[in-house]
Amino acid sequence: MSSSKEIGVGASLDWLKWGLVAIIVALAVYANWYYQEQSLFLRVLGLLIAGAAAFLIAVKTEKGNAAWNLIKEARSEIRRVVWPTNNETTQTTLVYLIPVLNLKTMMKELSLETHQPPLSSLQKMMLL
Repeated sequence: MSSSKEIGVGASLDWLKWGLVAIIVALAVYANWYYQEQSLFLRVLGLLIAGAAAFLIAVKTEKGNAAWNLIKEARSEIRRVVWPTNNETTQTTLVYLIPVLNLKTMMKELSLETHQPPLSSLQKMMLL
């Protein structure tokens, strides 16, 4: 078990780690712009390496570690979800699609009975 003094020292260095992450990201963006004439593959590779380094440093902070644990827990929750089958998805889609199409047809018929085309948004703005 670590003492509260050790935790305080680690937490006090978090600002330094976040500063290093910010510097790495800023340098990566600048280098990507500066070397824009170079191969896209090399620039993307450099950005991936810089991003990985920034990520590894960020995860070593208190908040970064908490965020990483949250991501791992969310991933395990997603694995426990019972996803609908293809048949269930098709049936549910039809249950919603049929009334929407019926409503669309009824509104189109009502619009045709008035013998006036519906107003465009520009015409509506001009009437205001």
